[in-house]
Amino acid sequence: MELFKGIDSKEEIYNQIRKCFDIQNIIIGNLIFGDNIPVIFIQFKNLNDLEKFWREFNSFITAEYLIKLKNDFSKWNSYIFYITDSSVQRPLKYEIENNKFSTRKIVIEAISQDIDEILLKS
Repeated sequence: MELFKGIDSKEEIYNQIRKCFDIQNIIIGNLIFGDNIPVIFIQFKNLNDLEKFWREFNSFITAEYLIKLKNDFSKWNSYIFYITDSSVQRPLKYEIENNKFSTRKIVIEAISQDIDEILLKS
């Protein structure tokens, strides 16, 4: 059984995100764990962009994607993983991960390869 499944009709939301944010990669899907848990993996092009745009991205994904989910469990149990190829200073990581607006946020540092669905499934 698959634990991660990409969303259907993803091109529209991916295009909206790329239009609003200068990102390296984005993957939106569901972790199948009892019910669907929305997970968003975003990789900004650099650490400076992460620092400048993580709040704006969080608000955007909430308004354009998460609010449209019909399942309350999914709305209340959604995650954004901010992926970066470098180290994130402790104060910024703390600020992102402890922000209580809308989603749970996790910073994953020092990933040396681009993220894709194959990597996530493995």
